[in-house]
Amino acid sequence: MERCVQSVQFCSDLCSHTPHRHNICQMIYVARGKIRAAVAACTYDVRAPSVIFISSLEPHSVRVLSPEYERYTLLVDPAAAHDRIKDPMLLSVFSNRPEGFRHVIDVSPVRDRVSFLVRMLLDGMGDGGAAFPEEEALLLHLLLIELCRVAPEGMFTTYTGVSSTVWEIKQELERNVRREVRLGALAKKYHLSACYLAHCFKRITGYSVKQYQLFCRISMARELLANSGMGIAQVALQSGFPDTSDFSRYFRRVMGCTPSGYRREAQARPGGGSA
Repeated sequence: MERCVQSVQFCSDLCSHTPHRHNICQMIYVARGKIRAAVAACTYDVRAPSVIFISSLEPHSVRVLSPEYERYTLLVDPAAAHDRIKDPMLLSVFSNRPEGFRHVIDVSPVRDRVSFLVRMLLDGMGDGGAAFPEEEALLLHLLLIELCRVAPEGMFTTYTGVSSTVWEIKQELERNVRREVRLGALAKKYHLSACYLAHCFKRITGYSVKQYQLFCRISMARELLANSGMGIAQVALQSGFPDTSDFSRYFRRVMGCTPSGYRREAQARPGGGSA
């Protein structure tokens, strides 16, 4: 049974992070201090207590600006959350990116409740993730309700019409990285014109369908490079790149390093694995 909260991590070190992406959504609760967060094309000076929402594959970086700092990072699987919480409005914050979207919520009015729920999730995810998935989903649901109460207008929206279609297409691209998904075929499947679908997908997610598929493939490649013993050619094939030279070129364009260079860096990190 898939967990909607994959992990909860507490951090108080002052290390900054260069731009990177994850193939899972993040909620960062800044409990103490101040940071400068860059998410997609936006930059925010974030003071505690605040929550930052980062969608899967959104590029982001963090720079700590204060001598004392504490944050909690929740990794959320939106598909599993969708199956358990079944509240499209609350879950839209992980996917919808309309024009003018702000990734940050000042949670001062509900700080005590947010802190309590985040710590409950942290305690439940201890000891190898001992919390029951149902309990975990309930805590996440309550946390999202509290955040929705103090969020800027328009941050949480209902999936209707084409927004629901874009959500389904995102899930399809994330699940099927090896299959070539073409805009024309998607438009025909959902009974939309290709031009309209392309416009809506870009408006809601911030990416074209082709860009999003590329980021999904690169994200899969990162996981395989960091956590498997596959050769570069096999990683390329498993990630949807039949041509190894194309894979290396696209990987370098997105990640700023070669696949072999990324593997060396990932394996040199404490505990290994992708960042």
